[in-house]
Amino acid sequence: MRVTLVDPGCQVPLYDSALAEALAEAGHQVRLATAPLLAYDLPATPSRDPERFDFGRLLARWPSAARHRTARRLLRAAGYAREWRALDATLAAGDVVHLQWSLAPPLEARALRALARRGVPGVLTVHNVLPHEARPWHRPLLAGLYGAAGALVVHSEAARRRLLAVAPDVAPAAVHAISMAPLPLPATTADRSAARRRLGLPAGAPLALFFGHIRPYKGLDGLLRAWPDVARAVPEAVLVVAGAVRGGSRAAARLSAACRAAGALARLGIVSSPDAGDLFVAADAIVMPYRAVDDSAVLQAARGHGRAVVATRVGGLPEALAPGGGRLVPPDDPAALSAALAAVLGDPAERAAHEAAARAAAAAWSWSDVAAATGRAYEAAALALSRAERIGGER
Repeated sequence: MRVTLVDPGCQVPLYDSALAEALAEAGHQVRLATAPLLAYDLPATPSRDPERFDFGRLLARWPSAARHRTARRLLRAAGYAREWRALDATLAAGDVVHLQWSLAPPLEARALRALARRGVPGVLTVHNVLPHEARPWHRPLLAGLYGAAGALVVHSEAARRRLLAVAPDVAPAAVHAISMAPLPLPATTADRSAARRRLGLPAGAPLALFFGHIRPYKGLDGLLRAWPDVARAVPEAVLVVAGAVRGGSRAAARLSAACRAAGALARLGIVSSPDAGDLFVAADAIVMPYRAVDDSAVLQAARGHGRAVVATRVGGLPEALAPGGGRLVPPDDPAALSAALAAVLGDPAERAAHEAAARAAAAAWSWSDVAAATGRAYEAAALALSRAERIGGER
């Protein structure tokens, strides 16, 4: 098939590139369409690449308006609609459009329906069934978008059940649970000691890593409450908190102070790609004290690097850890979290067992498997569209 992967805002670039490469290896013709769009606050740089969405020229016409956040967003919304129309003009019946993220559900729902009328099936990957900080209007808007897609991809059975609850009009057969394969982040070295030297981290200490954009649903506050108990049980243990903080410099300063008070090392801000990979290489355990989540690329990155995981029993995390590779604890339970972390960090034999299980799980499900399952979702979407057209023609 000819497949166009659309990721407005470039929200999941590692997923995009891994899926695109695997689909191409499976024999599909793949192109990736992406650009900053509504996701960024700075004007986009005009692109010469015809495969990329670009509305930087639109913003350039109103330089004064581009300095104002609301005006920028309105201009980008206009640009987004225009870019969908431009994309539509490049497609032929039988192509597949696979949307990887939603920025404007009503617009995207209309676009998917318009594509279906032209014989182009639309597939949507639902990385989050609802936004992590959902507002009341998100549910009906997203339910409408989910109903407009010919097929939907989620990453766990838990997410599948949640999506069908949010959008009960969606046919269950249209929702495909396809877990992510391991996501190894690019690193400068595969050696734990070398990664620690490069990052300036203690050479021999058992090291736990909390990684990713720092938002309330990830439960970092509970981890910081739990960490002093871990440090008493395993005095040499180190906790590294790495990721960007919402709320600007004041929020970052408050979190940095909270980390210091708990005895954690904070590396706040956007983490570069090599540093991110090296952090996973350097770590002994990845800690995920989430309060709610459908699935997590952080867990898959941990698996890709063969690292032990301590996570909460929420969303799709129990499914992901069912083959082994770590411990599960209840959410918002600092005592249980500290006990699990102390056990993993304090026992090299247990840690080695989790690492072996993580490597085995990584070998058991590859991006080739993801591509094959995704190809079946494309075929199902095309078949459903063909049936709908046939029924419509018979009326």
